[in-house]
Amino acid sequence: MKRVKNPPIRLKDFASIESMREEINEVVAFLQNPSAFQKLGARAPRGFLIVGDIGTGKTSLALAIAAEARVPVVEVKPQQLEAGLWVGQGASNVRELFQTARVLAPV
Repeated sequence: MKRVKNPPIRLKDFASIESMREEINEVVAFLQNPSAFQKLGARAPRGFLIVGDIGTGKTSLALAIAAEARVPVVEVKPQQLEAGLWVGQGASNVRELFQTARVLAPV
């Protein structure tokens, strides 16, 4: 598990996100200033789901959104969550991941 402090990619680097621009801007605005949205009665989302085929830029888009919003990213490879030699190690790895994410969360 590694924390990506300053993702090197920005939204301007994407050519094909115009159809999603409004939604992406809302996500960025919320991440930049969650208290303003909460004052209006908005609840913090528990997360965002980006779906697509392999190699379509999902990870790059997530990093670009985080960079624009100036929020940290925790990058995890699937093998880092696999069970180790001991029973329950995989579940422990997942708990550790979520604990790290909660500590770094903007809200």
